[in-house]
Amino acid sequence: MKELRREIMQSLNVLPVIVVALIGTGCSVTDDRSDASVVLEVISQDVVITAKHVQELAVRVSYPRGGAASYPLIVFSHGNSLSNDTYDALLNNWVRKGYVVAAPRHLDSGSRDYVNELIGRVGRDWVSASRVLDLSVVIDQIESITLGFSDFSGTVRTDRVIAAGHSSGALTAQLAAGATLERSGKSVYSLPAQLRDSRIVAAVALSSPGEIPGVLTAATWRNLDAPQLVITGTKDVFEFLWPQHSDHFIAYETARPGQNYLLVIDGMDHYLGNLIGRLDREALSQPIALEIVTAATLEFMHAYLTADDSAVAVAVMADYIESSQRLEIIRFDHR
Repeated sequence: MKELRREIMQSLNVLPVIVVALIGTGCSVTDDRSDASVVLEVISQDVVITAKHVQELAVRVSYPRGGAASYPLIVFSHGNSLSNDTYDALLNNWVRKGYVVAAPRHLDSGSRDYVNELIGRVGRDWVSASRVLDLSVVIDQIESITLGFSDFSGTVRTDRVIAAGHSSGALTAQLAAGATLERSGKSVYSLPAQLRDSRIVAAVALSSPGEIPGVLTAATWRNLDAPQLVITGTKDVFEFLWPQHSDHFIAYETARPGQNYLLVIDGMDHYLGNLIGRLDREALSQPIALEIVTAATLEFMHAYLTADDSAVAVAVMADYIESSQRLEIIRFDHR
């Protein structure tokens, strides 16, 4: 894997598009968009695409079999040193509600030793920027990707897209939506002047990172004016980095006011026990937290994808926040 990634970074000028389907998996699920008795399949296909910034990019595309002429798109960014194939518990819940979810495997997927070596070799700025570029490339190519799926019918909307992510992937989603990459000057490649993708209409930030001295400050989010839902939990802590769960609030507290939302779930940790990111973690799974995350994100995404203007979406979310009264929700705010 390390050798492959070294080869990937050696060349930035490559042919436009090659799509190769690798694996297809399916499982029967219940779709309750209109009728809870309707049973659809969630299909996941792993493909490899190419682009100017990366020679090979693995992408997991998950979609419902049949049921609609057009599907909204979510591009999902995994956490640092994690992988795009460890989030099915959440992403499949979105697919069951009629979304297509495309999750690239970023350059920094691998062991922590590998990621540290990568950062030292190509620079932290490039690693961060390449993650955002991955999301944009996936949006560019999703139509040609899905054309290769014999069991996919319909089209995928790319004019209004949700960017979602977990941990450092939450930051990637926020950068794609308009947050600012704080550049250290450490990159072996030229960085694009603009990372924001105008097709991204809102961001879902699960366990959005807090400040990191010398790397990440409040300046990152001050220009973020796109709608965002920041989600964390009372056990979402790291002793030597973010010792308080409130450290994750910074994106919510410093982004431009108007369409910022913060959801805090009692007892939820960084990996929902072992449901996302680190599936082999020795911890109890947190299905109630997953249920709350699923419901809140679906409401937020639907509001901002379908509302005619932001005022309507804000009103829809205000009603939802008011109705979300359960013991596990410690805080659900809007600013």
